[in-house]
Amino acid sequence: MTIAIVNWLLGAQGRCVEQVQGEFYVGCQPAVDGAPISIWVQFAGTRRVRLFGKPDGWGMGLDEAVPTGSDMGPAGRTVLIGMAEMRPFLECMGSPLQGGAFFTSAGSSEPVGLRLSFESGGRILILNWGDELIVDSRPPRDAAPGDLVVCPVEEP
Repeated sequence: MTIAIVNWLLGAQGRCVEQVQGEFYVGCQPAVDGAPISIWVQFAGTRRVRLFGKPDGWGMGLDEAVPTGSDMGPAGRTVLIGMAEMRPFLECMGSPLQGGAFFTSAGSSEPVGLRLSFESGGRILILNWGDELIVDSRPPRDAAPGDLVVCPVEEP
């Protein structure tokens, strides 16, 4: 999985985010509940990819699955929502990707998230943090020093 994330980040450098969607859980209430389950990101001139938390709760996955919501019967459903107008993507739209990195946890080589750094100075962190996907410009408040190891992605 690390190679797929590295190749995607390298291919996106110098390009602007063109489209971003999140899959959100909707329970019995009509409102969207919490963090996205997965995120589809497409940079100009590249393929759209899905970023998601692995089922074990500690790992980041990347694939080319087609965006779709799902009906879970009485348990609720998931819906797709555009995220380009939401923070932190809002601050980065129209600015080329300057660089990227992936995060591992101490003692593991498995990616648990990634960081997108834009020429505008904006940053987007997408982390599989325990059992939820966190999308922010900063690490989670409960991340202790050493919890996340930054692995910059650079051309060989």
